Amino acid sequence: MARVMALLAPYFTANIPEAVRRIEAGDWLVALSDRPQWAIEKACRWWKGDENPDHRRKPIEGDIADRVRFEMGILAFGAMKVREYDAGYAKRIAEPEEAPPTPEQMEQRRAFANGIMSRFGYLKAMPKPPRPQSSADRNEPPPSPEEIAETMAVVNANAAARQAESDRRASVAAEIRAKGWGVAQ
Repeated sequence: MARVMALLAPYFTANIPEAVRRIEAGDWLVALSDRPQWAIEKACRWWKGDENPDHRRKPIEGDIADRVRFEMGILAFGAMKVREYDAGYAKRIAEPEEAPPTPEQMEQRRAFANGIMSRFGYLKAMPKPPRPQSSADRNEPPPSPEEIAETMAVVNANAAARQAESDRRASVAAEIRAKGWGVAQ
């Protein structure tokens, strides 16, 4: 309301009773109470500025409320675009849902790429990448439960050793901080 009073101060008015001024202030409050302060500030500055052809006349509540709506227009536009996007009207880049290429298709793609690369001298001959082998491909039996347990014990021991080292470093750092030997933070 202080901003509105500052807006109205330069405009001369005859001796108006205090009760009428209170009613007028209440009208302004009703017209602008749900509007953000930044928009009211911009509307009042616009009204008094040279861009407004009516800047010489005293504004009424509706004049400033209209300009506040104008100043807030970008927010309404942004909200509309968000609603459109959420409703699915915005253009969306859709990834085509394709099945992964078969080994034959991959081989055709490799041959095509190799042909182009070799034509331009970038590729002499690209070897076919080795296929990962499983224990079944190598004719090896799968690991026994004992071998799995042994491997897991080694993994767990390594993890425990790393945790113990981390805990030791943390306690040393805490001791250094407690004694004031560290760099002040």
